[in-house]
Formats: sequence, C-alpha cells, structure tokens
Amino acid sequence: MRSKDHVDQIVLFRYGIIAPVLHDTAHNQSRYFKEMAHKVFDVPDHGRKTYNWKTFKSWLRDYRISGYDGLKPKTRSDKGLPRIIDDHLKSIICQKFDQFPSLKISALYRMLIDEGSIQAGSPCENAIRKFIIDNDLKPKPQPPQPRKKFEKPHINDLWLSDFMHGLHLKIDGVRHKLFLCGIIDDHSRLIVGATWSLQENTQALEGVLKNALLTYGLPKVLYCDNGAVFASSHLQQVCARIGIALVHSRPYDSPSRGKIERFWRTVREGFLSLVSTEANYSLDHFNSLFADWLDKQYHRRLHHGILQTPLDRFFADLENVYIKRLSKDEIDSVFFQAFERVVKNDATVSLNSVTFEVPAKYIGATVELRHPTSQPTDVWIYENGLPVVKIKPVDIHFNSNSPIHGIQFNQDQQEDK
Repeated sequence: MRSKDHVDQIVLFRYGIIAPVLHDTAHNQSRYFKEMAHKVFDVPDHGRKTYNWKTFKSWLRDYRISGYDGLKPKTRSDKGLPRIIDDHLKSIICQKFDQFPSLKISALYRMLIDEGSIQAGSPCENAIRKFIIDNDLKPKPQPPQPRKKFEKPHINDLWLSDFMHGLHLKIDGVRHKLFLCGIIDDHSRLIVGATWSLQENTQALEGVLKNALLTYGLPKVLYCDNGAVFASSHLQQVCARIGIALVHSRPYDSPSRGKIERFWRTVREGFLSLVSTEANYSLDHFNSLFADWLDKQYHRRLHHGILQTPLDRFFADLENVYIKRLSKDEIDSVFFQAFERVVKNDATVSLNSVTFEVPAKYIGATVELRHPTSQPTDVWIYENGLPVVKIKPVDIHFNSNSPIHGIQFNQDQQEDK
C-alpha cells in the first residue's frame, strides 16, 4: 500500500503537468500534451519515464471530475503479471536517447544486448522499435521558438509572482536586508499583493497570496520562477485544492516574467530612490509608506504599456469576468500544512518535534493533522476534509495527577512521605 506522502508526490507530479493548460481550450491542451509527450520525466518511485499524450488528457479529465483525489494513482489491472518491456528497460531506453539523441533504433538494440540490458531475441528488435514508436520515445529536433509579446484578455486570467531584493535598512534599530514579495495581474498590471519582509520564505509568500485571494478573488493561473519558495509541495497543494494552475518559468528565464520585472524597476526608481538608508523604521511603518506610494504613484498613474491606469483597467474589466471568491476561513484552511501520523498506544502523536495528546478512540489509527504555517502548535485532526477536534501538546505535569494517567497516593502514603 502506498503511503500518503507517496500518493501526494504522484498527485503533485501529475498536477504539475496539467496545470499550465488547466483553463485553456481543448485545441491548446492537445497541442501542449503532444509536446510534453516528447519529454522524459523523473517520476516519483518510477525514475525516468515518458508518457503518451492521451495519458495527460485523462489526468486533466480526472482532475475536473474529482479534483485532487482524481489524480491519485489507481491499481493496475495487470499488476503482478510479467511484461516484455518493463519500466526499468523503458528508463534505460530514455537514458540512451538523452545521451545520443540521433541514435538509430537498430544501433540502440545492439547496445542494449551488449550491455546486458536485454538478451538477444527477447524482446526482439521489432518489439523494441514498436514500443519506441508507440510511446514517442525517440526525440525529434525542435526548431527554436521565438519569444512573442503577450497579454491575457481579462483580469485574473494570469497572476505573476516573484521576490525582489531590496535595501539594507534599520528595522527597529537593527539593519536588515528587505525583500519585496509581489503579485501582478497580467491584464491590468494591478499589483494584487505586495509586502516587504525580512526573509524570502514561504511564510512571506503565503501572507501576500492569502490577502490577494481574499481581496481580488482566485486567478486561473499563478506564474512564478523555480525558486525553492515557489517550487514547494505546499504551494502546489494549495493551488491544487482551489483549482489554480501553478506554472513555473524555465530556470534563469526572467524575460518570461517581464511584467513583474518591469514593476521591480519602477519600485527601485520611484520608491526606493526616495528612501533614507539612515532612518529607523518599523516593518509595519515601512510597508505603510510603500502601500501609500503604490496607491497614489503606481495604481493611479498612466501605465505606458496599457495606456491606462492599472486601477482603471482592472475595474473596466470587472463586468466581463466572473470573480470566484473564497471566505477568509476557507482560505485559511486551504493554506494549512497537512500531515499523516499513526496514533501511539499512549494516545499521542509527534509533529514538528512536539508530542500532542489525542482522544483515546484514535489509538492505532492513522490520522490527518493540519496546522497554519505560522502556528505549528495550533493542530487539528481532520476527517473527510473537515476539522473534527483540536489537539494540544502533552502536559506531563498535569497528567501526573490525573486519575487515569498518574500515580495516585492515598493520605497515609502522603503523610509517610
């Protein structure tokens, strides 16, 4: 039986494939899936593997029908039965084509025999050839793709997010380097979220993204780079739970995030150039100054890329789109970190190096635990996606006097002591 972590890895791998075209037309989806079928993927617990493009299409269908659960792996109907070409041999074939893209299939077949990967005649060369052709394993030369200017037709079609490295300033008397986490709407150029923080981490991104979702609704696509903060499984789970397509740019491909890169330039020239590097700020005060600049000097001024103010363009398109919204409680719940634990015989579980006490009825059972990122001790047990009981860290001193857990002394024993 697969563990929950293993299942989640497979779900997030599959979601990462379909996410870029989650809201595209059927024609664009098929074209994208056919392109992806030429690639070799590192699949959790399977190694390097390729897929037929129709497999990707079935994942998209399953996700639309059943959401996150629809991407969970299903047991193969032929499990336990021998197959002529197994996943291990398929992985070897893909590796050979990675090393030698122009290798002919006849030469590949001889190479597999010489290296002992297969025996002569089992499988035969024709079987290998058919397998390669059916699965589109042999790479095809791809012409270079020109970069074209683009803009989504409506607000919330696409949000772009990134971190900008700022100045070293005195914050509460101590000099820190500041980081700006920002999210820009592609159509309107409106900054739907932006906050300065002392670290470039998941907690900073989570705060900005939660406020953006609460204020402006859900985007169709969130586009960001491959940094550790944006590539985390937690962000993938958040987007998968609420139907946002999380798409990552290629490494070092900052031009693909040109709109937010252009905003960073505006921040440096229009805001940071006026900031005193010797003044002492609180982080809240500095963010208040930035919010005031953002409202008056950016959102309400003509943007030469759209020949409107970002605020005017955003509101002008409101009547053309349906804004999907979630309540604050729903958004908070989506961002909870989720874990699975087996309850020990003493009715406890361990999470983040802290021991928690759970109701005795869960002894021996596997429970799902969730907590906010910023409050790792605010832990709830979830059943069927809903919170059922909040658990607390074990109080060993309280338990020592409990009639159930502790050692009880009678009056004579206490007097003797």
